[in-house]
Amino acid sequence: MKISSAHLAQVLLEATDEATEVETKKAVKQFGTYLKRKRLTKQLPQILGAYRKLYDQKHSIVEAEVRSQSRMSEATKTSLRSALKKRYGVKEAHILELLDERLIAGFKIQVGDEVYDGSVKGRLEALRRELVA
Repeated sequence: MKISSAHLAQVLLEATDEATEVETKKAVKQFGTYLKRKRLTKQLPQILGAYRKLYDQKHSIVEAEVRSQSRMSEATKTSLRSALKKRYGVKEAHILELLDERLIAGFKIQVGDEVYDGSVKGRLEALRRELVA
């Protein structure tokens, strides 16, 4: 019987979520030993991805990947966090800032499968589609 990555992630979350640091370390060690014994270590990337999603859902957190040509100012990050919290109805918004030299200006924001393209190229492409339609 194959155990799904989502199920394993749920087990790990239940074992660590409200645990002390010592309890968490013990639970993670036992979990790793279990994965190794059952030869499930290849599932670790999927387990960790599922764990992160479950943790974020439980704690009302949204993760946003933001690509821009240069670093965002703290004021921009604060404003973006506020907008993300409002849009997704969460308590916290975490931003992973990635530099992308291919962007001329603007940015792209990805939250899960949803992408907002605020780059110059993306806005010009949207304008072109609007004009052609």
